[in-house]
Amino acid sequence: MVALAPTRAAAAPVLVLPGTANQSVAITSSANAGLTNPGTLLASLTQLYSIASGAGGTIVGSVTSAVYRNSLGFVDFYYQITNTTASTNVNLSISGITARNFGGYSTSVGYYSNASVFGGLFGAPTAGVVPKSADRSADGNNVNMWFGPPWGNKVFPGQTSAILQIATNGRNWGWGSATVQNHSIATVRSFQVPEPASAAVALLGFALLGLRRRRS
Repeated sequence: MVALAPTRAAAAPVLVLPGTANQSVAITSSANAGLTNPGTLLASLTQLYSIASGAGGTIVGSVTSAVYRNSLGFVDFYYQITNTTASTNVNLSISGITARNFGGYSTSVGYYSNASVFGGLFGAPTAGVVPKSADRSADGNNVNMWFGPPWGNKVFPGQTSAILQIATNGRNWGWGSATVQNHSIATVRSFQVPEPASAAVALLGFALLGLRRRRS
């Protein structure tokens, strides 16, 4: 059994269970974690993306990802999407993001609408560009956060999203990937929680190493 994700006294992230792909959970303003401190920054990365859209052009922009260790010792993951497409075509927009490799862990989703608590790591979000719903694949690996429905809330050209939060009950992190999408997709490097089996093997290795040293 997987333990529930950590709770936060000043925020109410929405728990997203595996297999919710056909029953998306709504992310409301009450899930806004913007009043809390994200914790200690462990790593961050900004990656450019380019999507050849069938909607009459190419969508370009960047995804800034970060992993923080919160006050309870768990790792949380953050994403901000910027759409720098030089166009007024609203079809050249981003509808959501998929973050990968959360299988075996609990996940809660929320967002920060105030970038100031991140000390300049993220840009100021465009007002109203916040996630509206989320779901998770049956195997638990993929967590999707969407700017709709309604789909008038996409990340349009010239806009920057709120800072999207995936809170976990994991304690370690590693390299992973995330995908931004509309009708087409672009995958960028990001962060993830290690697979539980991998984490167990690593812990076993450390234990055996310690036993070997004691016997030396």
